[in-house]
Amino acid sequence: MKLEFQQKMFYQAIALFIVFMGIAVYAEVFWLLALPMAFVIVGFALFKLHWLFLLITFSTPLSLNIDDVGGGMGLAIPTDPLLFGAMLIFLIRQALTFEYDRRILAHPITIAILLQLFWLLITAITSDLPTVSFKYFISRLWFVISIYFIGVQIF
Repeated sequence: MKLEFQQKMFYQAIALFIVFMGIAVYAEVFWLLALPMAFVIVGFALFKLHWLFLLITFSTPLSLNIDDVGGGMGLAIPTDPLLFGAMLIFLIRQALTFEYDRRILAHPITIAILLQLFWLLITAITSDLPTVSFKYFISRLWFVISIYFIGVQIF
């Protein structure tokens, strides 16, 4: 009996989703069609960060470069937003439960990377154009944290 109820709810949810997507297409609100993929990506980020990392790895050669998104900054779609999201999730997880391998943090390459990031932060603070410097610092952070620190844990 319980299984029948669950199946009925599942089919009703699918029917409601199809109706919702049909209304979105009819109203020409095409960005709503991306919501299912966005939900999958958010699910990966929250529950399976290593799957998000593999999705980023797969989507990197397929990404599109946009040269000027404002402020003289370029962006690679979908790679850069995924890397930024992975960085945020990783930093929040580390702030809540610090479960990172201390051997990795004591490695000479990690120390060199952290010193370079610290130096970028110092030079961004003392820069003549701090907005440009902080944008570069943040973009460097999402590459280093997402690729190096998450990648080391996965591999």
